[in-house]
Amino acid sequence: TVELTSGEYSFSPGGRYVLFNRGGSEPDDRTLGDIYVYDLVARVENRLTDTPLINEHYPIWSYDGRRVVYERVAERTEIIEIADFSMAPNE
Repeated sequence: TVELTSGEYSFSPGGRYVLFNRGGSEPDDRTLGDIYVYDLVARVENRLTDTPLINEHYPIWSYDGRRVVYERVAERTEIIEIADFSMAPNE
């Protein structure tokens, strides 16, 4: 079971996957926020980004479920990222 505490989550078009962001829990943790995906069928969590000192959040799916769009903030610069998602489409 994955606990979604940030309110920043998005279900895939087919409902099988959920994207979410999670930040570091310790004061000295350099992980500001990374994007994860949870497979509701297999009950497996995978980290999609691993970027210390960069805050990634607001993940959403493309309409076809093949891409993930999220905001990336580093050194006061905001960038919209689009990443391919290698799972089966529309799940």
